[in-house]
Amino acid sequence: MPVRPFVFAILFGCALIAFGLVAGLFESLQDGIRNFSASLSSPFPLAAPHRREYDKLSRPRWLAVMGVVLILTSLLLYRS
Repeated sequence: MPVRPFVFAILFGCALIAFGLVAGLFESLQDGIRNFSASLSSPFPLAAPHRREYDKLSRPRWLAVMGVVLILTSLLLYRS
């Protein structure tokens, strides 16, 4: 296995772990994208962004597990 796909799998696995362990990361990214696209399409300044309480949202821990599985699988493939 070449080094480039191995590094990509490690980085993608780390991103999955981050998405699985940080509460409300998906929702905050969606709010940021929505606010950015609204600021591009509107000539008027936007009101204060709607802030949700991200700490109370559930964490998709299965994404973190999938990230660890991806990292371990790519490590095993790289070693063989």
